[in-house]
Amino acid sequence: MKKKITDVTLPASTTIIGEKAFCDCVALTNVTLSDGIVEIGYGAFKDCSALSSVTIPDSVTKIDQSFLECRNIKATYKGATYDYEHIEDLYSAINGK
Repeated sequence: MKKKITDVTLPASTTIIGEKAFCDCVALTNVTLSDGIVEIGYGAFKDCSALSSVTIPDSVTKIDQSFLECRNIKATYKGATYDYEHIEDLYSAINGK
């Protein structure tokens, strides 16, 4: 059933997206992340091949290779946009490395 998820909106009460939470959700096209999320776990969106755009809230302070194999991704964080080829730069920007 997980593979049929197309939209996800996480409520303000969500603070952590766990490891591989949405892994293999190949139909996932839209993710809305609320302020209050502080951590996005390893592979949280791994192989979400239809996911093309996500805005990471400023509240996120830790991210761990969350978009593995999301080759169409464009992730926006604090006004900067990172494509798949530069996703490591996103991780560095958030993790402070």
